[in-house]
Formats: sequence, C-alpha cells, structure tokens
Amino acid sequence: ALVMLAPRPQNARRGGVDAVGLLLMLVLYCRMGAFFVLTLFLQDGLGYSPLTAALTMLPATVGIVAGNGIGMPLAPWLGRKLPVIGLALLVAGTVATVAVVTAAGTGLAPWHLLVPVLLFGAGLGLGASSLMLIMLGAAGTADAGAASGVVNTVVQLGLAAGPATVGTAFFARLGTDGDIVAATRTGLLVGLALFAAALLACVLIPRPTAQP
Repeated sequence: ALVMLAPRPQNARRGGVDAVGLLLMLVLYCRMGAFFVLTLFLQDGLGYSPLTAALTMLPATVGIVAGNGIGMPLAPWLGRKLPVIGLALLVAGTVATVAVVTAAGTGLAPWHLLVPVLLFGAGLGLGASSLMLIMLGAAGTADAGAASGVVNTVVQLGLAAGPATVGTAFFARLGTDGDIVAATRTGLLVGLALFAAALLACVLIPRPTAQP
C-alpha cells in the first residue's frame, strides 16, 4: 500500500511525509482506545448508565468538531505545525485525564472530565484532519484515490488496534488486584506514551518543497 504513496522522482522528499503521516495517523486512532478504557471505568467502576457515560464523553465530540473547523482553514498557513499542535493537545488532555482519575478515584463526577475530554477531542480533530491533508496533498492528484484508500485503511486499523493495545494493559493491571482506578491509569499511561512518541516523530515530517 505504501508503494501507492511513493514519491515521484522529481520530488523524493515528499515520500517521507506520507510514511511519517501514516504512522502518526495510526497512533492517533490507536489512542481512541482511551474511550474504551474510560467507558469501562465509568460504567463498571463508577456504575454510570450507558447514557450517563455517553454524556460524560460528549465534550470529546464537541472538541473534534471544533478542532476540524478550526484546523482546516488554518492548514494552508500552519502546515505541519497543525499535527504538532493537535498532538500536544492530546498529550495535555491525557495527562489531565490521568491526574483527574488518580485524584478523584471512584468519587469522580462527570464534570471532572469536562476539560480533559474536551482537550482530547480538540487535539484529535486538529491532528487527524491536518495529517490527512498533508498525506493526500503529498500524494498528488493522480494518486489521490489510492492515497485515500490507504489512509482509511490505517484509520480502521488504528480503531481496531487501540482497544486491543490499551485494553490489554487495562485488563492486565485489573487482574492483579481488581483496582479499576489503577487499571484505568495504566491504560491511559500506555496511550500517553504513544502520543509522546508521535509528538517527537513530528520532527520527521519534511518541510514542503518549493514548487517551480
């Protein structure tokens, strides 16, 4: 699939954008496993109903919509800075979520997660939309269809791998002593490590080359 995104001979640097962008996109959507872990914590640990848990996570949707709405118009000016900003917001949102879960424990209320979840959603909206623009733009018009297919495949892979990766860490920790707060924190920290690595990897995104 990566062959479809191979750079043309006259612009070899553009291939690096696609490879790094695909990796970052995979990490972004893999980290969606945080929603899986938080949902388990809210329903199994705190006894929230499915509706209450969904409403608690609603600010993430607001953040995603806002991030997309803000990011798309800014993409021509900010370029590769947008994924960095998005990932920084994701890191901040995850750190805040870990802090809230650790401090509040089983006494956590829905409003405790308002800001962390909103930051998480805004980061995802900014990061995912800007990465998609970078990858599809680098592919060129002739390869846009193939590039779109590859990007969507990576998104689906990330959505499947996220709950598997973060969920495995969650259940492994939960199985040691049944402490769901500690298990949730462990799952979130795994995701935080992924985001931090992705943020560092953003330096590998080449600057756009000048067009003749």
